[in-house]
Amino acid sequence: MDKGVIRKKNKNIFADYCKAAACGTLTDVAGELFVESVKQGEIEVAKLVLPHIDIIRKDSVHILYEGRYYSQLNENELFIAFFQKYEKILKNDTSLHEGLLPWIWRMGISQAKKSELSSSEFYFDMHKDVAAISKHEMAHYFQCFGAVLIMCGNIKKGNVYLSEALETYFKEFDREESHHSIIDNIRCIIMNLLLQGIMDLQVGDYDIAYKKFTFCKLWFAQTQIKIQASGISEIATLLNLKYPKIIKYIFNNEAYAEIQQDVLGAISDIYDNYEQMLVYDIHFILRACIELNKPMKKIKYFYVEELKMQSKKVFVVEGRNKKMNEAMFTFLTAVGLEPIEWEQARALTGRATPYIGEIIEKAFLKAQAIIVLLTADEECKLKKTLQTEKNDHVLRHQPRANVIFEAGAAFAYNPERTILIKIGDVSLWSDIEGRHVVHMDNSPEKRHTLVGRLKTAGCEIDVEGKSKWLAAGNFEDE
Repeated sequence: MDKGVIRKKNKNIFADYCKAAACGTLTDVAGELFVESVKQGEIEVAKLVLPHIDIIRKDSVHILYEGRYYSQLNENELFIAFFQKYEKILKNDTSLHEGLLPWIWRMGISQAKKSELSSSEFYFDMHKDVAAISKHEMAHYFQCFGAVLIMCGNIKKGNVYLSEALETYFKEFDREESHHSIIDNIRCIIMNLLLQGIMDLQVGDYDIAYKKFTFCKLWFAQTQIKIQASGISEIATLLNLKYPKIIKYIFNNEAYAEIQQDVLGAISDIYDNYEQMLVYDIHFILRACIELNKPMKKIKYFYVEELKMQSKKVFVVEGRNKKMNEAMFTFLTAVGLEPIEWEQARALTGRATPYIGEIIEKAFLKAQAIIVLLTADEECKLKKTLQTEKNDHVLRHQPRANVIFEAGAAFAYNPERTILIKIGDVSLWSDIEGRHVVHMDNSPEKRHTLVGRLKTAGCEIDVEGKSKWLAAGNFEDE
């Protein structure tokens, strides 16, 4: 489907309205224009057209779409009153193919917005009973009720419902469907990705959540589908109650424009040029759904305020020098950061007895920055049979082998977010000589240097108007 055709079709709604108004035929075409504008989310056009619909000509279809209009406009109380007024009339109208289905799931979400959870579940149960006539409507049931469950904190059940919805959307996709049906089906998949991102956020998978939010943002920017569109507005306004900045990030195309390149880095594994995004190619969307669940490595910062907790996390690779380890943890806490302890990193794996490699991988994934503490924990020298150069016999002090290994793993994972800290007289391996190492001590200069490196790594430092951090943690090596 050509994007230009889609954009042109969206623009024609307003053009058709202007033409009909100029020709004096607006009353004759108002009903058709109103229904189409609600379908496409052109709520401003719908608002202009609605007063011109002849009451005598207003049939069940117009009433049905007027209710959808109030729902998409986020007029919650008005929609509920409208539903209750016309429910019996529309329920008995055999001309409506889907009956009240488009209203029932909206009532479920509307009640959830009012925190009327039992009432919300009542309407979703009603929707489920009727939706059996259509697999697509069943997918809507799973998607919308899943959204409510997630907002209520029932992530496990919500995840099951979203998975069911996503599987159905892909199975029922038909390239021979009408223009509107193809758009409706794929944008439902995109909203499913948005809801998955909210779940990822709730369980602490911030980088994966950010990838999904960014993909949704760029998809909506390319398609120019508005937040008021059917199936989008209802879920978006529900999420907006708890996550307003995420909704703004996704649907406000002007926001974060100055950091576009960094935003694109979040999904560079999927495509390099978002302007060539295959927005209506089901194979591309399927691939995106798979790739978006993989860890993100190519982005330094998160630009969504709800995700800034990620920028507080720092994982410290440490050896046996407990005094220096505690000094670093004290310092990081003093500048407003949250160092990840080993037991916390182990818990992140979700396994009772994880491998050390799994623990490190999860810690690296969750931390905004990785600090490698290079302390003189071991004494070593070359074996006599290998001593061929002048100082080969000298006893040297070096970090433990696990610290050296984990330092290498950190650089392989994300060198821009890895900071090497050398404390005391410690010999480093030759491959690290070209890297900038902070020679840490108690001086204000070195503390400022470390804070600067943490900021460069994307950490959110809190030292303004404070001075205790200049003395927090004793880095004087014995």
